[in-house]
Amino acid sequence: MGEYLELHDVGPVEHIRLEWADRLNILTGDNAAGRTLVLDCLWWALTRTWAGRRILPDSARNADPRISFLVGGKTGSRSPVDARFHYPSRRWRRPRGRPVMPGLVIYLRANSSFAVWDPARNYWRRPTGDVEQEGDAEQEGDVEQEGDELAVTEGKRRAYQFSADEVWNGLRENGQVFCAGLVDDWVNWQYGKKALFEVLTSVLGILSPPGAEKLIPSEPLRVDPDDARDIPSIRLPYGDVPVTHLSAGMRRIVALAYLMVWAVHENRQAAAARKLDSAQRLIVLIDEVEAHLHPSWQRAILPAALTAAGVLARGVEFQLVASTHAPMVMASVEPLFDPGKDKRFEFAIREGSIQGSEKPFRSRGDASAWLTSEVFGLAQARSLEAEAAIGRAEEALRNPELSLDDLRAVHHELHELLGDLDPFWPRWVAYAEKQGLEP
Repeated sequence: MGEYLELHDVGPVEHIRLEWADRLNILTGDNAAGRTLVLDCLWWALTRTWAGRRILPDSARNADPRISFLVGGKTGSRSPVDARFHYPSRRWRRPRGRPVMPGLVIYLRANSSFAVWDPARNYWRRPTGDVEQEGDAEQEGDVEQEGDELAVTEGKRRAYQFSADEVWNGLRENGQVFCAGLVDDWVNWQYGKKALFEVLTSVLGILSPPGAEKLIPSEPLRVDPDDARDIPSIRLPYGDVPVTHLSAGMRRIVALAYLMVWAVHENRQAAAARKLDSAQRLIVLIDEVEAHLHPSWQRAILPAALTAAGVLARGVEFQLVASTHAPMVMASVEPLFDPGKDKRFEFAIREGSIQGSEKPFRSRGDASAWLTSEVFGLAQARSLEAEAAIGRAEEALRNPELSLDDLRAVHHELHELLGDLDPFWPRWVAYAEKQGLEP
């Protein structure tokens, strides 16, 4: 499991040290404040691969860039690892040695692509004679070639990198099938592997939004006469809909459910074939957990993800690291947040550098209170125009000499911008009537 991550002069980060909680870690902060960068670096620390482009140091800063981390795992030293940037090769160099096996790692990125690292398939890679070696390190001189170009070596990958399309249609290369894809696997499980399909159905139900639109599988459908495949479908109130035609939010969650089930199942299959223990740790990273989701789903997705992981991998340690800037997501974890095993981290841009640190988690009661908290920093949970109008109205409340015409102008503006249910409106109306202004 990830225990801490420390960045020195990495991209726009001058220095950050984050000590992770055992269960749930929530990353908050504005756009461009470094949450995705931290998730990318954490993925690299756990898996020795990059999920996208390699993170580089700030070349304008005269510094010694480092990525330091501690990962607790089944094998390898638990001593901190201090990786430094090797400028000639433009790569991050780790000390030689047996890498830690952190467990099964899944990363859902903001663009709906996925990365999966499996200790039974990505840790064991290069045969030497008749012996397959542990670890995925490929060395050239004293520089580790951690290879975010994802070259296939000896029929194995350093990690499974799925574009959004490959999640659905499969991950293949040079005739080798790494993953059949959601469409084919779903139908195969539905008709041929009932127990596995029941797990998928259960996880879909857990991740479903509250209300009527549950993710309930129906019979596969032939959608395109030029596509010979039967397409899985979901039963919605208005009929059965092929999964390829679902809304963006539903597609994202369906893909997450499938990849979680697929990753755990394939890990067990590969571990059994190698006579190894299956992964006893599951780490899930999610960037922008609320992406494409309606507020009713935003307030359920993180608790649901924790529940789904517990059902999918019973008895397995589970760690979730998720970024968000949705007040409904923050409100949703209030009942389950445990300071003993959960943390919140806040990121911001200050003095030309990204800064991040652990912050206390305080229950707010509702989404509006989260919006006006230090987490999101809004003065009011209203439009900018309504906020400015209320500011002028409050000035009027403090000015007993305001003319009736000026008062009428403020009243008209508030009437246009505020609804009758706005909590400020009754206060203003009572004041205006006392000043002789007719409603």
